[in-house]
Amino acid sequence: MSEKGASKILPLVITERKQAEQLYRTLATSSPVGVYIAQEGKFVFINPQFQKYTGFTEDELLGRDSLSLVHPEDREVVRENAIEMLKGKRSSPYEFRVIDKGGETIWAIETVTSIHYKGERAALGNFMDVTERKRMEAKLEQKTIELEQVNIRLQEMDRLKSIFLASMSHELRTPLNSIIGFTSLILEGMVGEINEEQRIQLTLVKCSADHLLSLINDVFDISKIEAGKVEFSLEEFRLNDVIEEVVESFSPIANLKSTEIFEEMPKGITLFSDRRRVKQVLMNLISNAVKFTEQGSVKIVGRVLRDDILEISVIDTGIGIRKEDMNRLFMPFQQVDTSLTKKHEGTGLGLHLTKKIVTLLGGNISAKSEYGKGSEFTFTIPLQYVEVQKNEKSASSRGQ
Repeated sequence: MSEKGASKILPLVITERKQAEQLYRTLATSSPVGVYIAQEGKFVFINPQFQKYTGFTEDELLGRDSLSLVHPEDREVVRENAIEMLKGKRSSPYEFRVIDKGGETIWAIETVTSIHYKGERAALGNFMDVTERKRMEAKLEQKTIELEQVNIRLQEMDRLKSIFLASMSHELRTPLNSIIGFTSLILEGMVGEINEEQRIQLTLVKCSADHLLSLINDVFDISKIEAGKVEFSLEEFRLNDVIEEVVESFSPIANLKSTEIFEEMPKGITLFSDRRRVKQVLMNLISNAVKFTEQGSVKIVGRVLRDDILEISVIDTGIGIRKEDMNRLFMPFQQVDTSLTKKHEGTGLGLHLTKKIVTLLGGNISAKSEYGKGSEFTFTIPLQYVEVQKNEKSASSRGQ
């Protein structure tokens, strides 16, 4: 190329270079990210966002050693990334602490790239303040530690509760079973004749002991269900046999209150389920009905719906439940708060446990009531209980 031709091209190259530098400067100046250029470790260009992050003005930063802003404990990290950059590589994003103009520590994330600036090698840094994010991470980490500590304490409390329940199970049931057993022997005349008044009083003792044993069993059963450790014993049995047993157990105390218990149940209904659990549901519902019916009746109505679903309703003519109390019926340790019910003792676990058992058996339970006139509790369970249902319901119970 002739000298004359070269002289024409050179101004074009210089012009294009200046235009490119002006473009890059404009982009860097308007960038929402902090941008700086350093040569031989000193700042030669600072954009407004970098000044905003650090609190220093451009005049205060230009010509200043870039490491002077870095927290002393993090300078080695910055040096290592600078070495990588000098090898012609772009550093991976790395975090370090910066001391701003006010002496406060801020966290930054940065990448550094090797470039040529004004004909000489330089480092181009992209810098972002992540102090708020680091604060949130620290808070989250602290909360995680606190939750782990709480979880450890809860696990220990659960372990102690299990030990307590296991030991109390024997300590409480043994004397109660003795009371129930010896009272039954006396009532059966095994130790001699008793008069009618003695029979009435001993019957009340036995009913009270049976009720207390039932409450204790409810507490233990709730503990097992919440721990997902319920084991079902499946068998085929006649529903009428279970109904007769339940009615017979509550007849003495119902007779003392002038309350009639009767049933409207089709004959010949057979279930494949957990007999003890089905009886437990009936015991809880009829116990409540008798407890809250001073005079009147408790009726047990049953029928088989389509798809082989058994429906049983326990209907009483007792004190009923206020509308505002209905939503608390199946909650643990809850009893309806009326002047009529305050004299009836209980843990408030019976209906909560009943709902848990019915759900585990693959069914549902509902209630309706008219205050001052009586209540009706209805539950449904499948006639044929399948093992798969048990596993699904147990998992569902543990997830609640």
